Amino acid sequence: MNRPEVTDQPELDSVPLGGTRARRGSRVVLRPAGRTDAQDMFVTGRTATVRAIREDVDGTVFLAVTIDGDPAAELLHERAQYRYFTTAEAEPLPEGETP
Repeated sequence: MNRPEVTDQPELDSVPLGGTRARRGSRVVLRPAGRTDAQDMFVTGRTATVRAIREDVDGTVFLAVTIDGDPAAELLHERAQYRYFTTAEAEPLPEGETP
């Protein structure tokens, strides 16, 4: 299966996150704010892998992630179906560290 190309959203190479830089492949701990989605309570404190970094038309930067341990994570990545969190809703996870 070919991964679809998303061309209508600007993608960034990296973004500052907690004194370091997040980029594709970085692992983060999720801390959703505001409970905007009923699923937020299920992902709070979970680790995720950054698959892309996107910026919307207003300049807000979002981390496009797949949840670590999700059996469907690779399938979702192949389809470019991600969960989106702002940089304020994620903390960097140092390489090799688990929460």
